[in-house]
Amino acid sequence: TIRNAGYLTSGAPLREVLDIVSAQIDTLVPNARCVIPQAALAEGIRASWSLPFHSADGAVAGMFALYYPNPHAPGAAELSVLDSCTNLVSMAVEHTRARSQLVSSEQRFRRAFDANVVGMALLDAAGEVQQANDALCEMLGRHQRELAGRPFTDLVTDENRVRIDAAVTAFATSGSEGEQLEM
Repeated sequence: TIRNAGYLTSGAPLREVLDIVSAQIDTLVPNARCVIPQAALAEGIRASWSLPFHSADGAVAGMFALYYPNPHAPGAAELSVLDSCTNLVSMAVEHTRARSQLVSSEQRFRRAFDANVVGMALLDAAGEVQQANDALCEMLGRHQRELAGRPFTDLVTDENRVRIDAAVTAFATSGSEGEQLEM
C-alpha cells in the first residue's frame, strides 16, 4: 500500500510505505513542522519511501528510508529492498539492545559477586573453580590463583563433598544454565 505523506515519520506506527515526491514536499514546506522537506530538496532528494521497524514487542523502534534523486513511485524491486532492509535493521537494533542488556546484567552480577561478604565461587561443569570472590579467598586463606582450576570438593569438608558432587553431577547431566548450591 502506498500513501502520500509529507514527512518521513508520518504514519510511523503503520507498516505502510510513505511516498514523498518533490511536488508534495514543495507544497508542504510552508506548513512544515520540521526541516526535513527543505533539507531533502537541498540535497536533491525528490522521492523517498520509508517503513517503520519494530522491536521484538511490536513497538515502533524507528524508521528506515530509501532516497532517490528523481520523483517516482516505488517499484516492486524497491519495495522488496525496503522491506528486506527494514527487517535487517530491526534485527540489528534488537541484537544491540539484547547485547546492552546482557552487558548490564553481567556488570550487576560482577559487582554483587565481587563485593559480597559471603564466600562465593563459580564452578565449571566438572566442579572446578573458575572464579572465587575475595570473601571466599579470605575464608579459605588462599589466593584466587590457588583456587582457579582446582576441584571445589578439595576445599570443603567431607560432609559437604557429597552434596557438591551431587550438585555438579546434576548440573552436568541436566544441560541447565547453572545450579545454585548454598552451604
